[in-house]
Amino acid sequence: MIDYLLKFPSKSVAEQFGIANGFAVLNEETGKVVSNLASYTHSLHEIGDHNNNGEWWVLFRDLVGIPIPLGGDQFIYWSSSLVDENGVSIPRPTSNPNVPTVFWADETILPNNDFVNVPPSEEEILAYKNAKLLRAATTN
Repeated sequence: MIDYLLKFPSKSVAEQFGIANGFAVLNEETGKVVSNLASYTHSLHEIGDHNNNGEWWVLFRDLVGIPIPLGGDQFIYWSSSLVDENGVSIPRPTSNPNVPTVFWADETILPNNDFVNVPPSEEEILAYKNAKLLRAATTN
């Protein structure tokens, strides 16, 4: 599982990227883009325009190792897989007022603005394994 904090130059760019990569669809009746908020491969949360500057932020959780779509690297502001030159994980920025501090529900904010991932329960692990088996069975 990898968490990403994505930053797009605008909502329109985020929507087009989502449509092009299967994370959103255009509702032809309303003309609005609708995000696929969750599946067995991912979860996403639209944070939106954090600083009223038009930039569009998205919290994305990759559950199964989805390859980063072509051109997607440019939108990654932070990833839980980032490490420094010594192989030490780079923590998510939490003290920069220009960066959203929206977290997933399974993360706990500590008093010093750090966060920790709460490990998944046995039920969550089993559900993930079952979803992965189902995916393998339906793609072969």
